[in-house]
Amino acid sequence: PALIGSDVEDLAGTRRQLDRIAFANLSAEAALETALLDAIGQAHNVALSTLLGGATRTELPLRWPLSGAGTGGTLEEAAERVAAGYRRIKFKMGALAPREDIDRVGELVDKIGDGVDYLGDPNGTWDLRTATWAVRELEAIGLSAVEQPVERRDVRGLAELRSRADRIDIMADESVCVPADALEVVRERACDSVAVKPGKAGGLRAAALIAAILDTASIGPYGGTALESPVGTAASAHLFATFPRLLHGCELFGP
Repeated sequence: PALIGSDVEDLAGTRRQLDRIAFANLSAEAALETALLDAIGQAHNVALSTLLGGATRTELPLRWPLSGAGTGGTLEEAAERVAAGYRRIKFKMGALAPREDIDRVGELVDKIGDGVDYLGDPNGTWDLRTATWAVRELEAIGLSAVEQPVERRDVRGLAELRSRADRIDIMADESVCVPADALEVVRERACDSVAVKPGKAGGLRAAALIAAILDTASIGPYGGTALESPVGTAASAHLFATFPRLLHGCELFGP
């Protein structure tokens, strides 16, 4: 109700109003901004990607995520996706003990085979001591990146892991939600890549700003997902199409 009568195209004014009445409700802000941008685009017959700065690509490199438990059904799913053309796989981790989890990932990599790029995501479940040896072992297995190995507030831990890594990238996810977080990981030299998601950023424009901040430090954005609806997925696709570089691809499921 607070926005009734507002100018649809006054996105900055709408954001200020939302900050007053619903501060830090980032997902809600993202949903509303997406609706407003869609209305603006349709009114002017302009693509959402154009409103966000212009598309730099016509195709998106997709990565398929696999469950964090077991190997049987997971292996079958991986085989199906590789047969369908996927060349990037993400292993969800953290549900098992670290040793068991890493052995599971190693077994899956051996069975899925070469020609696929692998990424691991422990969802911030490891402490720094565990992450130190675990990242080293994932690197030996052949993974190209590990996403959020330590809890989100441990930005210096991410930086330490990055300083020790050789052939594996350290990716931040939960550590970077809003543009100020992006400035922090740049300042700390904490990661090689960041999972960018409009929902956790508070909207598409904030997510685009995060990507621009990262670009100044040669940190690559990764197109993340929060299991959005088809509308959210389409909006994310437009956003990711504006990124000159998509390090490690993107993770979209639909529509």
